[in-house]
Amino acid sequence: MCLKAHVLLFILSWPMCAAKVPIGEFFPFGVENGDAVMERSDDGSSPRLPLSIAFPFFDFLHDALWVNVNGAISFVAAISTYTPACKAVTSDHRMIEPFWGDIDIRFTGDIFYRESFDTSVLRKAISEVASAFPDSQNVQLKWVYVITWFNVTFYPGTYNPRNTFQVALTTDGIQSFAIFYYNNITWTTGTSTGGNTSGLGGTPAQAGFDAGDGKTLFMIPGSCMDDIITIGDRSNVDSPGKWLFRVDNSNIQSAGCSTNFTGTFRVAPSFVDTNGHVDIEVSGPCVEEAENATCRFYDPNGNVTDVLAAKLGNQTSMTLLCATPFFYSIGRLRLDLIITHNDSTIKNIFNGYLYVVMPPETDGLLQFDIQPSQNDSDSFELTFTWNPESIGRDINFVDINMFIMKADTKIWQQGLQIAKKVVNNGIFKAVFSDAVLMDLTCGITPIELGVKAAFSVGGGIYDVIANPEHREHLIFTAGTVAVDFLSSVCGPPVRAAACLAWFALDPGPPKNLIPCPPNSTWARADPRFQLDYGCGVVPKPCNYHEGADYCIDSIEPSADGGMQQCCYKDDKILLGPPGTTLQKIFL
Repeated sequence: MCLKAHVLLFILSWPMCAAKVPIGEFFPFGVENGDAVMERSDDGSSPRLPLSIAFPFFDFLHDALWVNVNGAISFVAAISTYTPACKAVTSDHRMIEPFWGDIDIRFTGDIFYRESFDTSVLRKAISEVASAFPDSQNVQLKWVYVITWFNVTFYPGTYNPRNTFQVALTTDGIQSFAIFYYNNITWTTGTSTGGNTSGLGGTPAQAGFDAGDGKTLFMIPGSCMDDIITIGDRSNVDSPGKWLFRVDNSNIQSAGCSTNFTGTFRVAPSFVDTNGHVDIEVSGPCVEEAENATCRFYDPNGNVTDVLAAKLGNQTSMTLLCATPFFYSIGRLRLDLIITHNDSTIKNIFNGYLYVVMPPETDGLLQFDIQPSQNDSDSFELTFTWNPESIGRDINFVDINMFIMKADTKIWQQGLQIAKKVVNNGIFKAVFSDAVLMDLTCGITPIELGVKAAFSVGGGIYDVIANPEHREHLIFTAGTVAVDFLSSVCGPPVRAAACLAWFALDPGPPKNLIPCPPNSTWARADPRFQLDYGCGVVPKPCNYHEGADYCIDSIEPSADGGMQQCCYKDDKILLGPPGTTLQKIFL
């Protein structure tokens, strides 16, 4: 709430709002931090400011920007317009508007700006982005441009009400973000735009983003209305005065939720493996207090699974948390978000996607060993070890199963139950006769036997509904360990036959793929590609592309369903036999 301070027997009065983002929490600014200072003017602009790293904005790469006195950053030309348009504008107005209004710094107030590669500034930007956009938690930002309007007033520049706000633009070369901080907003309008001597009324300021195409505009609620003065009291990240947006493409993403949400909701992480049983955050639509949200997972080779979502945050910065089930399919799977009233009637259904990939080769959660029995030459001793707490503290019993991915269908199925309802103490040993194991596993014909397999330990498979204490939670071994199991039991010929059968079903490389960008700079700027989740998004080795710094994947499939993958090292494309970026082929 704003308090109205009165002085000189009410002859002068203006709104005084408590600072929302303290100056001390701004990105460092001022000449002592290397900033340039805008020349004093009314409706002026900086010169064209070249950028060391191109800034993606509204699907365009920009190598320069202009800082404009009237509260906007433009990317095509300087802008002297002091009255906000309050509608989509033409091409020379492609801009970011933290507070587009009639600012006058001829007599008072300052505007500071600089490009920064400072490590502490980058760390602060990364922290803000990762907190606001969970799907960008591993973003490696390379550059920040900080612009600060400090104690600025409105035309004609002789009045006392002052506004202080800051914008930080940041990018990794592909994704880009805008961070708005509002410290003190006490006026909305200059006198030339119909405002009074207190800076109120008329055509109030506008905050948001304009593509400059005459049709694409994103405005923060309250823009061009008297309510814009409360922008420092509000937020889309549950922190008054702080607003974050992703701005690299034409679909501006607000970090908060929207009551009028349309389009595809965001999911973080957007990739999970078939093991499931991890939490994902869904953001975009707002859910009222008297409403419920459900994540519906569609598994083509499994089930349709409904999971009740937990609400995180408040009504303006809400995200939803859903636990993923075990998946029997890989690829892009449909995910619906169903909003219902308390009486279970459906209010809205939103659509999205979740990408499901193969489990990692090693995860260390479940260890497995098979050895010939010392007491019986015709038997094998199987030993499983795991961390009981990784199953869940309340899980007293677990099942141990083997899953196999069949070569012809490439879907997971339960191949063998090793044990049922054993004590969750972290170790299990069993002795199986080779005849029993061979009958259970080796009778599968080579064409059905998958070279991908995994063991799991999980609780709650028997009666989840009647006994919720035994909730399902699976942990897995590496797939290659289970292959070793098959080889040990059935002998090398079975393993070799399975591998050959799998290879025979391979349709060969896809055709009509788009070409790889020739170097790293072009790769990060090409909107047709995205970072490969397994090599470049998370800090782990690129196991299948030895020596690569990172890889990118084509977003859209080719006509025959293929995906182009391109890997890079030291800004150069990484080539390997037979003329592709794949250095090794694992069967």
